[in-house]
Amino acid sequence: MLDINKEEEKDAVRMSWNVLPGNAVDLQRYIIPCGIHYTPLKKVENLQLLEYEPVRCKQCKCTLAPSFQIDFRSKSWMCPFCSNKNMFPPAYAQHISEDNLPVELLHSSTTIEYKLNKKESKYPVFFFIIDTAIEENELNELKETIQTTLSMIPPECEIGIITSGTMCNLLELGFTDFPKMFVFKGDKLYQPKDIITQLNLINKNDPRVQVSSGKKFLVPLKDCEFAVNSFLDDLFPDPFPQGFEERKASCLGLSLNVAVTLLEAIHNNEPSRIFLFAGSACNIGHGKIVDLSLKETIRNYLDFEKKNSNTKHFKDAVTFYSSIAERAFKSNQIIDIFSCCLNQTGLLEMKYITEKTGGLMVSTDSFSTSVFKDTFKRLFETNEEGNLKMCFKGMSEIFVTKPLKVKGALGHLVSMNKNNLDAVSNDYPVGEGKTILWNLGGLDSTSTYTFILDQSNTDQNVANSLRYCTIQILTTYIASDRSTRLRVTTFRRKYSPDLANNKYEVAQGFDQEAAVVLLTKMAIWKSDTEDRIDVLRWVDKSLINLMERFAEYNKDVPASFKLTKEFSYFPQFVFYLRRSFVLQNFNASPDEVAQFKTILFRENVTNSTIMIQPALLSYSPEESDCVPVLLEAENMKSDRVLLLDAYFFICVWYGEDVVKWREAELQEQPEYENIKNMLDNPNDYVQNIIAERMPVPRFVSADYGSGQERLIKSVLDPSLEGTQNFKEGYFFSDDVSLKTFMDFLIKKAVAS
Repeated sequence: MLDINKEEEKDAVRMSWNVLPGNAVDLQRYIIPCGIHYTPLKKVENLQLLEYEPVRCKQCKCTLAPSFQIDFRSKSWMCPFCSNKNMFPPAYAQHISEDNLPVELLHSSTTIEYKLNKKESKYPVFFFIIDTAIEENELNELKETIQTTLSMIPPECEIGIITSGTMCNLLELGFTDFPKMFVFKGDKLYQPKDIITQLNLINKNDPRVQVSSGKKFLVPLKDCEFAVNSFLDDLFPDPFPQGFEERKASCLGLSLNVAVTLLEAIHNNEPSRIFLFAGSACNIGHGKIVDLSLKETIRNYLDFEKKNSNTKHFKDAVTFYSSIAERAFKSNQIIDIFSCCLNQTGLLEMKYITEKTGGLMVSTDSFSTSVFKDTFKRLFETNEEGNLKMCFKGMSEIFVTKPLKVKGALGHLVSMNKNNLDAVSNDYPVGEGKTILWNLGGLDSTSTYTFILDQSNTDQNVANSLRYCTIQILTTYIASDRSTRLRVTTFRRKYSPDLANNKYEVAQGFDQEAAVVLLTKMAIWKSDTEDRIDVLRWVDKSLINLMERFAEYNKDVPASFKLTKEFSYFPQFVFYLRRSFVLQNFNASPDEVAQFKTILFRENVTNSTIMIQPALLSYSPEESDCVPVLLEAENMKSDRVLLLDAYFFICVWYGEDVVKWREAELQEQPEYENIKNMLDNPNDYVQNIIAERMPVPRFVSADYGSGQERLIKSVLDPSLEGTQNFKEGYFFSDDVSLKTFMDFLIKKAVAS
């Protein structure tokens, strides 16, 4: 049987089904689609770096891999994807034999990386867009963080700065005598050509002639660090007067437009990154989210349902930010959004600019929080060689053997419209479909992309002859050392000729974590075009049908219902998925939900699973190590410490007795070392999580009976019903318990 964890360590691949259907009818009977979660930059075991060009198929351009058929006599190899016979290059043909194989043909080389013979990329450009329509203390915190980060940026990297308020001010860093800026009127609608003309980037008499003076806006850090720090020291909030009962004017949309246009003109197709620091919502000019008047509140879900007047900007804003995203990814720009405000800033409208460019979206209350400060600084972490860890210009291409086809892809990627008719399924594409090639933009060690497979075979005789399929994923990117890399992952999976006769084997290949993450990402994709209730019904129907298909039971006898270990946690995952922001928006703003969906859409299976069903660990005086427990309210015992990891926040809760022990300082006494360990171990665990996760989670410490206790109670399953739940010291809840959910699910699954 295939070891799912070993396969992930070896190839960074998780599949919802590891035994694939041999015909199209069985594909429908699987209920959950066949999907591949691939994390191209994940650290894998024994990864070989080859500093020469790969051997490619002359026809389909796939790369030579261990599972390919080799003819040692004729010194040739057969491409499994297009069936083209390829001759080995002379350097290979001269030495290759069964006992003397190149590295890429060794069985351990299912994932391998090539350093391509291409010109070294330029140092990346970093563009800072600073919102000045915020309070002075907030601006000071933001300035301090940027200044601290400047020391982490390689001195050869070029820097650009825009301040955004009533006006959009582009700083001319090439002019060192005093701060000089080009000013754009915030409420005026500028086209890209207008911006280029105003910045004198083209000759007015001949628009085809570009003027090199554009470089004055983007200057290497080594030449402008003093000027940047001096400018930031003297930067104050927007000086224009604020109208009575009006918001401070903010033209963030125009500022984004100017930054993208400038990079298109000067650094087109070169690595670049735009950081948007938003402390308010855009309320004038391009991409306006809300009006200046405070009488108009920023939109929420109830406003959308009632079609209130404050939603009038939504469609225009989405259209504008989508066009910005389209231009940005075409010129290889990454856009990160740091939304630091107690109110909403328009993440719902702006989400496409991070999703299409591979950027990061962070939302927190203030620029003073560790969530913002630590996350931003971590972007500039370096590896052992002293190079920035961030990668640029990602591209991914997938090859599958017939009769498999590619139905589409989900994640932070954009279709490049390479439609190979033999490999692409054009029927009901999912996500970014009708292609085998995608632009990934920026990517990091947890960036994960989900490919959906289709089965084109309808002949049972053909299905009976199928044994294994081969899948290859090629990912090119600009690495931290500015070299161009190609990572090649090639793996095989077994076919099931007939589900009815191979049900047990198919069930053994089910990966319930990968499956629920696939279901979740498809639900996020569907929610953009379908009503929330319809998506919820689709999830429920998928769960019921899957249980009906693969559970063991007697018809109309709920007590006989039994799940194998491969499916045992799947209903529980779906229970918490139904309560998450993917399918619920109660007590959440549109911006909160947008951030949740956007980050889940790009994360790996492990992190996505934590977002769906948070992890709960229990610490007790009797146990030296933590014990994973169910998300049930009855686990909130007085002599326990609980650690809840909900991905975006981590809460350590101390029971009533534990609080008394801590206040009595029992942990300081040698005979109570077990209590000291119980208090210290959760904090050590938290620090390990914070050190690895992006964005950095919020850490909350909650005592029994404190106000912060609500964070953990809002996540836990009310395991005791109604009055009993209240008497036991827990809480009232409108949510049904997991037991009630399972009882209803079993009743539906076994019904005739």
